Amino acid sequence: MSEIINKMTSKERVMAALADKPVDRPPVCTPTNVATVELMDLVDAPFPEANRDGEMNARLAATAYTELGFDTIAPYFTIIQESSALGCDMQWEQKDNWPTVRMSNPIWKNSSDVRVPEGFLEHKDTRAITDSIKILKQQFGEDVAIVGKTMGPWTLAYHVFGVEPFLLGTVDDPAETVKALEALKEITILYGQAQIDAGADVLTVPDHATGDLVSGEYYRRFLMEMHQEIE
Repeated sequence: MSEIINKMTSKERVMAALADKPVDRPPVCTPTNVATVELMDLVDAPFPEANRDGEMNARLAATAYTELGFDTIAPYFTIIQESSALGCDMQWEQKDNWPTVRMSNPIWKNSSDVRVPEGFLEHKDTRAITDSIKILKQQFGEDVAIVGKTMGPWTLAYHVFGVEPFLLGTVDDPAETVKALEALKEITILYGQAQIDAGADVLTVPDHATGDLVSGEYYRRFLMEMHQEIE
């Protein structure tokens, strides 16, 4: 057995570990990203452009494997690609800071407003990630695991409704909150599938229902079944 598993590629190691199978060593993985200013300078792929251009994104993402020795490459650096494509007001910042959504200016008010804009997957900021995944897949083939990322419905709700209005709605009209999350969940699934189609080996689904804002009971009431369904 040892003669077999000590020849694992990074991708084989990651996929085996996720399937609870034997590995030659524990894989070193990042489900998010390792982007730093130093790495941006090294490969000439600075923020914010590296979030919006597939080729630059791929150069920066690849450093996780080529420079740092991770067994994974995660090209989605932020949490805002879908929200930008949905039409949120963006603050792109500079290379030493993360781009953000200006949540003081929400684009939607309730679940009936939720829709996928025409050309959502072709928008510059969603396509940057799928294009990057295609480039990375072509460059590294089956040697390294490509980790996609698709934002969960709770995070999307913060961005499109604003944090305060959305959280107040969970108290004032829980049924409407569930409708909004169900509608947003379809965006999560749509973008996740697009990354798989582009060549992602695994997906991470961040959803910022953090303990400072959301209790365990709220998680069970609003999100647990949705996350189980997405999984």
